[in-house]
Amino acid sequence: MIGEVYDFPLALELGIATKSGWSFMELGLSRIAATALQPEFPDSNLTPDAARKWLAGIEDIGTLRLGPVIVDELRRLKLVRPAE
Repeated sequence: MIGEVYDFPLALELGIATKSGWSFMELGLSRIAATALQPEFPDSNLTPDAARKWLAGIEDIGTLRLGPVIVDELRRLKLVRPAE
């Protein structure tokens, strides 16, 4: 029954333990970027649409203290505001 609710083998393979993590990967983010964002999630059950809206609403991506490679990935995918 648990396997029907949550796909543990896929979670282990991807290294993502939340619906939000999967949603970030569905938006095109790498596993590394999705994992780096996990501590910042406002909700562990974000849908891809809600994840996109949450990222777009971040005023200053620098407040999340993410590495420059991850910030570049977010900007390249146009998921956050461009640098000013």
